[in-house]
Amino acid sequence: HGGGDSGTLSMDQKDMEKTYTLLTAKKVAAQLKQKHVNVIITRTSDHYVTLKKRTQIAQSAHADLFISFHFNSDNGMGQASGYGVYKYYSDADKVADTINDGLNNLPVSSRGVSIGNYYVLRDNNRPAILCEMGFMDSSHDLKYIKSSSYQQSVANDIAKSLAKYFNN
Repeated sequence: HGGGDSGTLSMDQKDMEKTYTLLTAKKVAAQLKQKHVNVIITRTSDHYVTLKKRTQIAQSAHADLFISFHFNSDNGMGQASGYGVYKYYSDADKVADTINDGLNNLPVSSRGVSIGNYYVLRDNNRPAILCEMGFMDSSHDLKYIKSSSYQQSVANDIAKSLAKYFNN
């Protein structure tokens, strides 16, 4: 998301996914950089990067891992809640499980690890996961999504989980 691609919207159509994915990704990157991890973020401002370009960036950098951050939608129904981790190939099983387990202290529940047939997972030649960190159209989740402290909790938990993943 980014630029003309807002991603999913809140029920009142005022809050855009692209805003909170960028804020969250920047917080995750900052946490990882404090641990001396070489982080490549595909966008640092409100512009769109194609799905193909995102995977190409990871490929050309010889990244060890690819993580995509998103916020989900219940298609305007507002009934769903929680975070989930998606993977496509079995080489991402361990990191998906480690991240999912490491987010267990968030104020939204886990929807578990699922297979996601998404371009950035399917057309990636490294372990790749997609994290849906809550539902934009859920009044329960949106208050957390918009909160800097929730975004920071996600960042802290992702950083701890990745340290565990790489040290095992």
